[in-house]
Formats: sequence, C-alpha cells, structure tokens
Amino acid sequence: MNNLIRIIKKAIKNPRKACDVLIHNFLMVCLGMPPALLILLLRPIVFVRIVEIQAHKLGDLVIRCDIYLSEKRLGRHRGFVDLFFLNGKPINKAVTNYFGTEMTWRRWLKWPFVALKKIAPNSGHLHLPRSGDIEGVLVTDQVNIPLSQDIIKRGDEWLAKFGVSPDDDVLLFANRDSVHLSTVLPDRDWSYHDYRDFPIDDMLPMVEVMTQKGYYAVRVGAHVAAPVETDNSRIIDYSSLGWSEEMDLYLGHRCKMMISTTSGVVEIARLFRKPIGYVNASPFLTMTNIKTRRENFWCPKLYYSKHLGRCLTFQEIVDSGHGNTSKGHILEDAGIELINNTPEEIITLAEEMDASVNGRFSLGQEDETLIRRFYDILGGMTPEEGFAQISAGFLRKHQSLL
Repeated sequence: MNNLIRIIKKAIKNPRKACDVLIHNFLMVCLGMPPALLILLLRPIVFVRIVEIQAHKLGDLVIRCDIYLSEKRLGRHRGFVDLFFLNGKPINKAVTNYFGTEMTWRRWLKWPFVALKKIAPNSGHLHLPRSGDIEGVLVTDQVNIPLSQDIIKRGDEWLAKFGVSPDDDVLLFANRDSVHLSTVLPDRDWSYHDYRDFPIDDMLPMVEVMTQKGYYAVRVGAHVAAPVETDNSRIIDYSSLGWSEEMDLYLGHRCKMMISTTSGVVEIARLFRKPIGYVNASPFLTMTNIKTRRENFWCPKLYYSKHLGRCLTFQEIVDSGHGNTSKGHILEDAGIELINNTPEEIITLAEEMDASVNGRFSLGQEDETLIRRFYDILGGMTPEEGFAQISAGFLRKHQSLL
C-alpha cells in the first residue's frame, strides 16, 4: 500500500515522466514479453542471444561492434544465434550501415531485451560487447570488414580537391572539447569529464612539423569548438569544411596514422588497424586498461597537486588512487589539477610515431632504462605485453617524476 501511495505521489509531481514510464511498460509487455518467453522456451533447442550495441557515442558504437566481430572470428560466439539491436539514436548511420553487412539491426529487439532484463537478467540471453579491448582481440592487422570500393572512390575524389594524391601520406588529428557531446546529447551534463579537454591550437605546431615531413594533415571530429586557423594548404580542416558520416569511415581507412587523445574519434583509425598516438591521455592509467598495438604511442597529462605545490610523481599518482578517477569533481576535491601536454611534447610523440611507422624508430640505453622504470610503476604493463609505447621524449623531459 505504501509503495502504491509513493507511486501515485510521484505521478502527480511529474505526470509527463509517469506517462513515459507507463508507455514504456506497456510496450515492454505487449512487444517484449511474448518474444522473450519464446526465447526462453526455445533454449533447449537453440540458444538465442539479444546483443545490445550502444549507438549514441561513436567510440562505443565502433569498439563494441569491432570487438564482437573479432571475438566471433576467434570462435568465441559459437553455439549462439545472436540478434542485434542499436540502443539509442545512431551517431553515424554510415558506421551502422558498415557493420550492418555482418550484424543485421532489428529495432524491435529493444523490447524483448528489456523484458528479458526484467524476468531473466542472468539467463545468458542478453549480451553487451565490451567497450574496451582488455584481451587484445584487436591487436592484429586483420580488418573485420573491408571498406567498400564505392566509399573509397568517393573519398579519393574528395581528397583530390585539396591536392592529395593516392600516394600521399595522410595524418589524422583531433583534440577533445565539450562541444560534440553537448550537441548530440544536450540533455546530459558532460562537465564531469571536461578535465580531458584541450585546445586544438596545442596540436597545430605538431601538424606544421608533420606537413613539412610530407604529410597532409586532416582534422577530424563531427562538432568542434573552433576552426583551425592556418594558411598551410597541406592542413585540411575537414571538421569545418563539410563533415560527413561516410568520410569518417574513409579517412580512418585512408590515413597512415592518427594523433588525438583517448576519445571516441580515434576508433575510426583503430577500426582499420592504423597506428594511433594518444596525447593528453587521462585518466593517468587509462592506457593500462586496454591492450593495443605496439605501434601506438602515448603520453599522459600531468597531475598537479595544489596541496603540495608541485606535480605528483607517477608513483604518487598510482598510490593516490586517482590514476583511474574519471570524474573531474573528484580530482578537484582532492586538490588535483591536470596539466596538458605542451605543443613540444606533442611534436616529440608525433616524430617518434613517424619514425616507427617508417621503420626508423630505436631506443637508446638511457631511454630503455627510463621506460622500464615507468612501466614498473604501472605494474609491468609493457608494449611487449600488448600495451601502448610511452613517449621516450616525454619521459626524458619528466624523468624527475619517475
């Protein structure tokens, strides 16, 4: 009786929300319960799973589909009949169409998924692919789905307008700001991870250096806070010149490498197994939570302690328990401010990556010693074990933090 009274009071206080809940439950019962019960009844004959793919964020959409297909290629999903649906409005329909050649999307499966979650949540009939490659199933040269020749042809024609020939090397670059998520998901407060942001201007000195090495540099990102201000004809501000869903896929396929940060846009390059440089990586331990290619490089943001009046050592960051803290207000309450990589540090990482992709990268004895000390602090998670390569130049500059 008390529960009923509470429900009535909530409905009176917020009738719109109460109406939404009522419609949701009605659809779950009418559209979801019959197929959910059928799935349970058929279990002795055929094991059906409903696979949910989060579609409203590019990183989630790409990585979950890519991991699922990689696991399937390795034989992980044998014995199941998997049915797929997209949860949320697709952030990029070209990407969902790309994966749709292997994963047929059925929107109505949302309702039996919700019903099964209600009546049999631990039955094994619900599957959510991982959002991080903790096992290294993507650490391979094999692309799960080749890009169509039609998309490649249209992409080549688009780049040709900027003087880019099929033989030219293309570098993708991007920063992270609050504009994208605030635009596509305006009803949510995303300020809790503004600490990961940094301005595009910090990337431009690196881009200038890389164009001098012969690259064409293409800035990617669907929504950006500011355009790239440059007179360099080899820098293409694709984000401000007519972004398209299909071109995201093409550029991930076309690039030689990408330099960005730990945000969803890098997944378009990883989808096609291209080397990635992660600058301003944060939280500090984020790159130890996933396995990646040895050709990938990274450097983290520094953690400045307002209480101590200095940057925390790498060991102090780990010991503080904030190495994986993902909410800015918690860091702020702890008196920790994250310091962006300098333009010079970003240049150094890019030059190391360029040397790596062209077979010229090597480490001196001093660098190897510093890198060993750094990975010892992280628990021995070395590139040999499937983790990204820390920038040697970054460690040389900050060896006092080791």
